Amino acid sequence: MAVTTVLIVASLVAIASAGFPGFPWPENDDVFPPLPVPFFEFDAPQPKPLNHNNRFKKFEFNFEPLNPERLKKIVPGENEYFKGKSVRSHSYSSNVNGVVNQEASVIRVENDNGKVNEETISFRKGPER
Repeated sequence: MAVTTVLIVASLVAIASAGFPGFPWPENDDVFPPLPVPFFEFDAPQPKPLNHNNRFKKFEFNFEPLNPERLKKIVPGENEYFKGKSVRSHSYSSNVNGVVNQEASVIRVENDNGKVNEETISFRKGPER
């Protein structure tokens, strides 16, 4: 065990004196050439940049507000599926000289792959017009 300890200490001293001139003895004559710092150098391979333009087709889509009347006319083509829904609503209320008028309506249009369903709900309260 003592021999191993002596050999390890001697190795550390030799390595230390080789890498740092003048350590641990000021009269060090650089018997061992200093080790390069860092101990190794290499050029890491650089990945090639990916060019996605060749892999995917360019896809552009211009989204416009969906008019309910236009929604009714959409018919999907071959190998297409379309589902769209539009809900419009409005409400009105007034009280003029104690006469209350209220009105509201909801219009729902749904297009499920060309099959159009339209539903209207209206409400009115007040004197007849």
